[in-house]
Parts: sequence; C-alpha cells; structure tokens
Amino acid sequence: MLQQPSPDHLEVIARNAIADVADRWGVERQVLPDLGDLDLPLDRLGSARQVRLATEGAITRWARELQRH
Repeated sequence: MLQQPSPDHLEVIARNAIADVADRWGVERQVLPDLGDLDLPLDRLGSARQVRLATEGAITRWARELQRH
C-alpha cells in the first residue's frame, strides 16, 4: 500500500499543481494566486490526487471571480 504524503509534501504537490495550471493556460505562474491565497484545506486532504483536484478547482473558482469583476 502507498503511504500518504506528509503535510510538507502536500504543499509541494499544490504548488506544482498551480504551476501546471499556469502552463496549461499559457500564463506566467505569477499571475495565479499563491498557495496561501487559495485557502485550501490541506490538513483534510489525504492524497496527492485530492490535493491536485482541490488546487485546480480553487484556481478555476478564482479565475471565474476575476471574470465577474
């Protein structure tokens, strides 16, 4: 069985997910929010997959809010 990532690893996974979204969207990483600005519940996420999905979802919601303003 695979071990669950440590809290430090969850932050690295989330930061990498933000960078991956920037690459997919064709924007500089700096235009997307920082990890702390996304208010992710990393302490309640138990797998790398959950962290990636939560991070990508939070960035998508952030971008939608920008479009509304």
